[in-house]
Amino acid sequence: MLRPYATSLVVLLLASLLSAGCASVEPDWNIEPDASSPDTDAPDSGQPDLGLPDADPTDVGEDADAAPEDDADTTEPLPCDGLCGPNEQCRDEVCVDLCDEAGFVCGDHTLSGQAVSCGSCDLGACQEGQCVDVCGEVGAECGDIYIDGTRYSCADCAGGERCAPNNLCVADQNFVDLSAGAEHTCALRPNGQVRCWGRGDDGQLGNRAYSGSQFPTASFNIDGALQVSAGNFHTCALMGDNRVRCWGLNAQGQLGTGTTNNANQPMAVTSLLDVTHISAGGNHSCARTSLGLVRCWGFNAQGQLGGGNLTATLSKINVQNQGGGNFDQVVDISLGNNHSCALRTSGEVWCWGLNDKSQLGVSGTQGATTPRQVFNLPASRRISAGYDHTCALTLDGDVYCWGRNDNGQLGRGTSGSPGLAQRVNLPADAVDVAAGWLHTCAALVDGSTHCWGDNARSQLSRASTLGDSASPISVPLLEEVYRVAAGRYHSCALSTSGEAFCWGAAENGQLGDGTQGDANNVRITPVQVAP
Repeated sequence: MLRPYATSLVVLLLASLLSAGCASVEPDWNIEPDASSPDTDAPDSGQPDLGLPDADPTDVGEDADAAPEDDADTTEPLPCDGLCGPNEQCRDEVCVDLCDEAGFVCGDHTLSGQAVSCGSCDLGACQEGQCVDVCGEVGAECGDIYIDGTRYSCADCAGGERCAPNNLCVADQNFVDLSAGAEHTCALRPNGQVRCWGRGDDGQLGNRAYSGSQFPTASFNIDGALQVSAGNFHTCALMGDNRVRCWGLNAQGQLGTGTTNNANQPMAVTSLLDVTHISAGGNHSCARTSLGLVRCWGFNAQGQLGGGNLTATLSKINVQNQGGGNFDQVVDISLGNNHSCALRTSGEVWCWGLNDKSQLGVSGTQGATTPRQVFNLPASRRISAGYDHTCALTLDGDVYCWGRNDNGQLGRGTSGSPGLAQRVNLPADAVDVAAGWLHTCAALVDGSTHCWGDNARSQLSRASTLGDSASPISVPLLEEVYRVAAGRYHSCALSTSGEAFCWGAAENGQLGDGTQGDANNVRITPVQVAP
């Protein structure tokens, strides 16, 4: 409804237009409304209605009384001529960054007819407007590298590390632990990375390849590992979150993934938590939990999983006591080819699985599907299971061995029939022992290394023509050794300076020095593993 004052306004406008002969005129918006005509509409609020208009007469339409929306943009674009940066261009009064528009982060370019400089790369090279990690592409972690004659500076190593000649950051202590498989070797670095070398056709190096390496190669996506264990043809690592990853041969489910598919990169072991120690054997694996229990998986034809049966399964098996219940109070475990052993808090050693060579340390050759205590063995602090024999390091620093002795691997001065636990005659107390396939090595308190048993490929560090040795012989050129490892035909040692040395068979690169040995594919004397 038109109010009275509005009606008067309309009449005046029409009259003005008619008098002008419908000529175009500017209306006089200053016309006062007819105040004598009262506003008969109800007031809009509780205040008295003074008869004044409710809005500016120019505000017409159904939204005339609506207030502007809060988020309405009432600003006008400002002219940008002369105000844009060197990499910007003015378009529709807006400065447009040409580098951002093209998605470039580095380099000099001509974009939209204008020369621009999109910045530089802190590391690496600029290629097609993008920073490319050329160091990472060639596997260089540190130092300077040259590509097509151009020098690139890679990152600096972290504190406590140094840049090796191969442009890798290595700790001042290169390695802190090592483990030998049948024909490959793995070592743990202080930062928790795992390096493996040697035979790799089953993926046991974990470097996403099914081929070997004569140099240490990084196992993929392993960082923060606490322990590494090399089995015959597979490898496992204990991670910082107390979970386990395994890789390599998986024909018997030894990787613990619930399948029998081989893996050339680390795979998470399923249904296994809170692990504090691991061991990889012939075709099976075991883990010790924080509760002192042992869980095993993989091949079980000889009862080596310790569950009280010979049933094949891809599941994890809790090792059982002979009379039932979980086998507990375990502090260390070690696996052989078809048998397993555990060290308990009491210092007792218990073994289970195949016993055809007395590798369980009990009378007779009857195998066991649950643990049996080793006879005639003093309290021990470390154990090592070889292919068909086993050794223990006692609290007094003595080494005792039992099982197969065809090649003198028990170190008792004679070879031949298998035997129960008996002390090895060493010139000094031992600090570590490693049982390989058919030979054994020990690190002594004076820093020396001694080996005995099979010498077919110079794994005792003497010419193979000299034959086996049923008594320990000293390995030359090694000092301050505190850790030893023994594989099929090769041996390794770790010094207190973090340097690793290997000797013996080299045809698969298992010595890690970048060669396949001499003309006979062996190294009689120890060679240093490349960092």
